[in-house]
Amino acid sequence: MPDAHHESETEIRGWIVAFLRRRLGPTFDPDAIGDDVPLYDAGWIDSLGILELVQTLESRLGTTLPREDLATIGRATLRGIVETIRGRMGPAQADPPSHMPQSKQGG
Repeated sequence: MPDAHHESETEIRGWIVAFLRRRLGPTFDPDAIGDDVPLYDAGWIDSLGILELVQTLESRLGTTLPREDLATIGRATLRGIVETIRGRMGPAQADPPSHMPQSKQGG
């Protein structure tokens, strides 16, 4: 089972791009996804796709994302989705989201 605390932002982004490629088929151009383009507004994902994406990410991460994240993910950019997930999963190995302060617990 993957350890969500060790998933890199690049890896999570890759999962999202792979999901969109499977869902949209051969006409989908992964290079067309900018990190700051809202996926829903660009037509790359719909409401059912949001649910499927969340289920895919939950399966990959081995955890359940809070349902309130559905609205966030539904209107988010690729960067926003990755930051939401990283914020929920705890401190990243590198580059934690600046809007989600994390306290360090030593041992």
